[in-house]
Amino acid sequence: MPDPIYPRVDRRGFTLIELLLVVAILAVLIGLLLPAVQKVRERANALSCQSKLGQMGLALSQYGEAHRYLPAGFRSKVEGQMETGPGWGWASEILPWMEQDPLSRSIDFSVSPLDAKNRPYLKQKLSIFRCPGDPLGETLEIQLPVAVGQQPRDGEPPEEPYAEMLEVVPVTYVGFCGTTPVDQPGNGLLYRNSKVAKRDIEDGESHTLIVCERGSWVGASLWQGMLPGVKPPQPTGYGYLGGPKAEPSLDEIVVQAHPAAFTLSRVEKALDARPQSLDGLGSYHTAGTQAVFADGHVQAFTDKTKVEILKALVTRSGGEVATSE
Repeated sequence: MPDPIYPRVDRRGFTLIELLLVVAILAVLIGLLLPAVQKVRERANALSCQSKLGQMGLALSQYGEAHRYLPAGFRSKVEGQMETGPGWGWASEILPWMEQDPLSRSIDFSVSPLDAKNRPYLKQKLSIFRCPGDPLGETLEIQLPVAVGQQPRDGEPPEEPYAEMLEVVPVTYVGFCGTTPVDQPGNGLLYRNSKVAKRDIEDGESHTLIVCERGSWVGASLWQGMLPGVKPPQPTGYGYLGGPKAEPSLDEIVVQAHPAAFTLSRVEKALDARPQSLDGLGSYHTAGTQAVFADGHVQAFTDKTKVEILKALVTRSGGEVATSE
């Protein structure tokens, strides 16, 4: 029986040049698409950050209505030159107004966050206090004050002092103490043991800043407040979106800061100053650093904002004529 005759099909594949052309076209399209995606993502992050700041402003206002004054920047006694704590700050005080009432009831505010009772809450992650546009890590390692060993016995060498390392969860928002150092009585709204009432804000709530974002490239921040005796660590990364990524020279690096810098900032330098102090300001947002006023409205400030304007806006009764432009 003769073999059946099948029609011959001429199969032709892609040539190497055609494949390279397709790859090149895809690469161009991806290159055009990525900036648009990044802009959309950054815009979403900025809006989320703005919303969180607005919630903090509302919580601070509700705290003020309930207590007739704003929360303390941080609560602490001072003996000599040392902060003795407990150290809890403004963010921990407004937890009940941030839908964190169970957490607030679990904390023993009469003792330091470093106390054994409160150690678990140092690793409590609260997304409301973290800007989604900041690449800060999940945890931050800090060095606790040096603990001195037991007294040496006769004929035995003394024990070496040691420093315990502890992991905490960082945040990206801090309160304004004004233009004064964070360890001094502030001319703003939040400082050590402050109880600022509405009547004390002579410049007006709509013209006085209370909370701002601080990028992780500037310094470390904690929602718990001030940790007695603990020095804020120098940030390891200095790069940020929309600006230079040069490392500061060794003589410019600030290695010392008061523990209150964990929860408070002051306006000392302009936003375009590099490097910023550990208690300074800054953001990863390309549109600027966002802050909330005492009346609850949020505004972004760019690197072009004059430092004189910022200083006027963070003081409660300076009497300056300043706009938030």
